[in-house]
Amino acid sequence: MDAEGDSSTVNTAVEKLAQVAITCTGLKIHIPACQPAAQLVTIEDEVLKLISELKGHNCIFGEPLALNQFLEPSDEEEIGGGSLEFEGPGGDETIVTVMS
Repeated sequence: MDAEGDSSTVNTAVEKLAQVAITCTGLKIHIPACQPAAQLVTIEDEVLKLISELKGHNCIFGEPLALNQFLEPSDEEEIGGGSLEFEGPGGDETIVTVMS
């Protein structure tokens, strides 16, 4: 099709394609999920094995934490703003002055 510069021809062609696409049933777009890195999988397996071994030696009392709780403890969630500035009097300038 030679429709360069002819918007009505382009619109007609796009409408035909849209009608065909609408009538196609069962059209599915499949985007595969990202696979975790092999190193991460290996480390997670090793940690689970070691936790199981410690539990077998009675070094862990009660139910051990789930892997995601162990690797990302809620105690370490960031609290407050993400500012990296010194919040004391004078701010970062005080630190720069003292260090100079």
